[in-house]
Amino acid sequence: MHTIKPLFILALTIHFFIACTNDDDRDKTNKTVDISLTITKETQQDQIGDFAENTMVIFDDKVWSVGGVSSYAAGHLTPMIWNSNDGVTWSSVISNDAFKRRKSTLTVFNNELFLIGGSNESGALYNTILKTSDGITWSEVDTADSSTEFTIGYKHRSFVFNDMLYIVTTLHHDGTDVVAVFNSPNGANWSTVTLNAFPYREDCDIVLFHNKLYAIGGVTTGPTFYNSIYESTDGISWSEVNTSSSVFSGRWNHTATVYNNKVWLIGGQNTTSIALTDIWYSNDMINWNLYDGFTADALGLSHHAALNYKDAIWLFGGYLETEPGGTTAVTGQIIRIKED
Repeated sequence: MHTIKPLFILALTIHFFIACTNDDDRDKTNKTVDISLTITKETQQDQIGDFAENTMVIFDDKVWSVGGVSSYAAGHLTPMIWNSNDGVTWSSVISNDAFKRRKSTLTVFNNELFLIGGSNESGALYNTILKTSDGITWSEVDTADSSTEFTIGYKHRSFVFNDMLYIVTTLHHDGTDVVAVFNSPNGANWSTVTLNAFPYREDCDIVLFHNKLYAIGGVTTGPTFYNSIYESTDGISWSEVNTSSSVFSGRWNHTATVYNNKVWLIGGQNTTSIALTDIWYSNDMINWNLYDGFTADALGLSHHAALNYKDAIWLFGGYLETEPGGTTAVTGQIIRIKED
């Protein structure tokens, strides 16, 4: 078992400014905010081991995890599927090389679980969709009758919107890198919604909030990291949100989660930080507040999973700093964040 310094202060309600001892990008535009969070480390490491870059979802009243990097695979991709009745105690469900992937997505749609895309150990993309009604028996979805442009692409996101299954992805179309949107009524027949959603970027996160879609952050080659937000009411037309001057730094490998009528943006990476420490939140996507209750030894996190589960935000695994501003290592810790 690895001994890894906790990311957060445990089971406390904390109300003081974060202090950084190193000159990295810790979002220095701190502001006092009237919020109280109870942050609890549920486990340092459990049956699932240390893990990152997996995909997770709540399905059939359980938390499910598929693939990703695992300590059981010596830091390589695991073929395992796990589930948990409480988010802490885990059981292995099935092992199959078909699940040996990173950056895939899991989405519940029409009472079935869809595993979409991802890449293998060498970086080759899976342009396939698997589905299951029980998490045990999986079948590949035939997408042959989809639009000619349809592809799952690279570092996509999938979600349910207006009773349809959606994929937002990046692809090369007519000599240009674009952000494309596809949707399907059944997970098999995919139609092109748009091939020009918003300016190109990879690995933005997408949330559905107040009946709108929001694409947050991302990265392009260079690298250039973005803190811009784009919104859409239909998945076709997107416009940039005019955010306030105090907003999070550009990033990728972060998470955005809807919880308690707010969107919460946690962690990630950018040019000067291999893993960011911060939590930002907004109730309108325009005005963003930095939660400032961390101590100077708080550790950054990226490539984690985040779920709204049991009336709290749960953070699962990821790459955790070994010391503030230092390198990262795969962690098995599971954190619960609850607004008081």
